Amino acid sequence: MERFREKIQSLREECDNAIARAETAEAEVKQLNESHMERDQEIISFQNRVTLLEEQLETTEQRLEEAKAAALEDEHNRSSHDELVRKVQQLEEDLEKREQELKDTRDQLRTVDVKAEHLERTITKMEAERDEMDNRYEELNQKYLANKAEFDAALKALDDM
Repeated sequence: MERFREKIQSLREECDNAIARAETAEAEVKQLNESHMERDQEIISFQNRVTLLEEQLETTEQRLEEAKAAALEDEHNRSSHDELVRKVQQLEEDLEKREQELKDTRDQLRTVDVKAEHLERTITKMEAERDEMDNRYEELNQKYLANKAEFDAALKALDDM
């Protein structure tokens, strides 16, 4: 009789531990989902920035081409030519700067993509662990109910004697 009580107590503790682990796993999954959403927002932000920088790059390239064309037309005017050359140089420097910013932003976007993929794999793993814990909880609960029924039947049989 005492062994039945100990067994039931042991099963209750296992159930409580399984529930605690499942709740911990669910909290971790929730935290990872929130982190994943933040990463998605960062990705969107970086994509918008890439689009903006690409547009600025196109504008700068157009201005550079226009400046080069103007420099060729005004070649006969020395002072105007020197000014246009300086403007072209400035535009080329601006273009290089924009290209570097675009490259840096793309690198950051790749890094965020890698982190997001890692988080997705972690979330999948945590969800699988949670499902496994849920299944284990169900098994333990069924064992507990079966043992409880057996214990109740044994108590009734003892009472009937």
